[in-house]
Amino acid sequence: MPKVLLDEQAVVLAVINLLDNAVKYGGRTPVTVSVERVRDFVQVRVRDRGPGIPPDAERQIFERFYRSRRDAHVRGSGIGLALVKHIALAHGGRAWATNDPEGGAVVGFAIPVPTEAERQREAARPRARTSTLPPS
Repeated sequence: MPKVLLDEQAVVLAVINLLDNAVKYGGRTPVTVSVERVRDFVQVRVRDRGPGIPPDAERQIFERFYRSRRDAHVRGSGIGLALVKHIALAHGGRAWATNDPEGGAVVGFAIPVPTEAERQREAARPRARTSTLPPS
């Protein structure tokens, strides 16, 4: 897997949100997580085997506070996938959601693999140092 430039905590939060949605909306079905390189991106996908994304929700699920009528009984605020999209876009990537032809939903995001010039610029950036207090 290639190295990508990312905010580790933000990406962890995005993955947690994807997993939380799969568990909440997947109807107690198995959840599959995959991480793979697809062309010039590293892609994270989470798939459940539940009822899938309602047709009326496919274009709206990444909007803040959106909640499908079908899933109104499920806990949540409707902010999780909006956050996933925001994190993906902030990294120069994208987020998507679709229904799997075999059933369930597939939701994920992709972050671009940096070019050689971007890797060199990042390697040359000064790093913050942690200071330690001198002994008393």
